[in-house]
Amino acid sequence: MARLEAIKGAKIGLDTVVFIYALEGNPEFGNLATQIFAMIEEGSSQGFACDLVLAELMVKPLRQGHPEVAEEYAQELPNFPNLSFRPLTRQIVINAARLRSSSNLGLIDALHLASAVEAGFDYSPPSALLKGGDSQVVLFPLAGTVKLPLDAQYVDI
Repeated sequence: MARLEAIKGAKIGLDTVVFIYALEGNPEFGNLATQIFAMIEEGSSQGFACDLVLAELMVKPLRQGHPEVAEEYAQELPNFPNLSFRPLTRQIVINAARLRSSSNLGLIDALHLASAVEAGFDYSPPSALLKGGDSQVVLFPLAGTVKLPLDAQYVDI
């Protein structure tokens, strides 16, 4: 399915969907998401997520009348080994606006991507990835595309 060896030692930017796939056992991507979290937990990769992930993850359990699950997400996920949650900063918001202006990304996706870039990420699964000549990797989310740098090549993970 995926060559996870390619991302060992990488800084991985995680969008909310990766958490959802792992937590809900998505039939198509759940196993991959779980393996990525295992790599992060064992320290062979470092994970980054925007605080926005917590807000997005908490909505479903709150709507379904399970505030204890939402609270568990809020308390436990920021303590996951080798996973850093990053606050939204003014610079991230500005960079997200720049990303949106040059792509068809929605605001949420642009904020996630700008946050990952600010954290110095290398990969952002499970979407298609590009790897540039300077080892910078760019997310190609389902909602749109962001093309940086111009000399990028596809990386199959």
